[in-house]
Amino acid sequence: NSLHFETRYSFRNQIRTGVVNLVDIMRGTLIMGNPGSGKTRYIFRSIIRQTLDFGMAAFVYDLKYPDLTQFVAWCLTRKGKDLRALYRINFTDLSRSHRCNVLHPNGLVDVNDAGQYARTTLLALNNPKDHHHGFFNDSAINFLTACIWFVRRHDNGRYCTLPHLIELTQYEPQKLLSILMSYPENRSFIGSFAEAWSEDVTNQRSEERREGKEFRSRWSPY
Repeated sequence: NSLHFETRYSFRNQIRTGVVNLVDIMRGTLIMGNPGSGKTRYIFRSIIRQTLDFGMAAFVYDLKYPDLTQFVAWCLTRKGKDLRALYRINFTDLSRSHRCNVLHPNGLVDVNDAGQYARTTLLALNNPKDHHHGFFNDSAINFLTACIWFVRRHDNGRYCTLPHLIELTQYEPQKLLSILMSYPENRSFIGSFAEAWSEDVTNQRSEERREGKEFRSRWSPY
C-alpha cells in the first residue's frame, strides 16, 4: 500500500535526487497547493499510474475532462490491460458516458439495504436544512423502502431499476398499498399507511352516504 515519488531538488548549488515515500496510502493523504503548482502533473498522475500498476481500482474525478481520462486509458494500455475495464460517468455529455443500474438487485440482499437506499435517495433530493428525522421524512423513507423491496422481490428483480421504481410510485394508492402488503417484510413499513388509507376511505364513504341522504330528503317529493 505504499507509493513512491521521485524528486529532484537543488541544495548547495547541486542538483540532487531523492524519493518521497507514502508508506500507507489507506490512512489518507492530503495534497495542498496553489492553482498551477503542479499537483496533478507531479502527484496525482503518479498516484493514478502506480495504483493501476498495482492492480487496484481507482475512482478518478476528472475536473478537466478528458485530461485524466486519457491518462488512465494510457496507463491501462501500457500494461496490456483491456480498456473495457475503464468506465466513464459523464453527466454533461451522455454520449460519452456508460450506463449503470443504481438499483441493481445484486446490491439489495435484504430489506435493510432497501431502507438505506431509500434514505440516501430522499435525503439527497431534499433541502440540506430539512435533513432531520421528522415524522413526514420517516414516512416517506418507509414508503420508498417498501416500493424498492417490492421491485427487488417481484419476478426475481427483473424490474428492479430506478425508472420502474418511479413508475410504481405513481400507481393508484389503494391498489399500490395492496400490492406492497403482499410481501410480509413490507407490512412493518406501510402498515400505518394502509390503516390510514382504509380509515380515510371509510370516512369518505360515510360522508358521501350522509350527503346523499340529505340530498334525497331535501328534493324528494314524498
